[in-house]
Amino acid sequence: MKKAKFKYPIGTEVKFKFFDGSIHVGSVVKQSYQGDSWDHLPTNYGETIYTIQVPTATDKRGFMMYPSIGPNRIIESNGVANKGYVYGKLNILDTVTKRKTKRKPTKVKQVSKSNSTELSDAISKQKDFINGKINN
Repeated sequence: MKKAKFKYPIGTEVKFKFFDGSIHVGSVVKQSYQGDSWDHLPTNYGETIYTIQVPTATDKRGFMMYPSIGPNRIIESNGVANKGYVYGKLNILDTVTKRKTKRKPTKVKQVSKSNSTELSDAISKQKDFINGKINN
């Protein structure tokens, strides 16, 4: 079987729909074929799959990895992304030059103390209402 060509090169920013229905925007960090890492099944060179890195403030690394995203799940592509955005704070092997490079950390938005206090107050008011302590 002839190997399928990859439509999205490494570093391309894509918008995709994950299996749970959520939509994310991230960058392609790995290309492979379906079944490439499975020992018990033959690799299907006719189906391409991608690993996509998405920046997030909810993970301490600053990003989430989404493996096994097929081209049918990719909604749109916006061109090549900034490599600092793609790799976050990892020391990785540069895919082009094959040498180790250090990337700048991804900036994660911090929750201010006033927002967390407002949230805590709102939660306690809801708990009081549910427990019948407040009549509205």
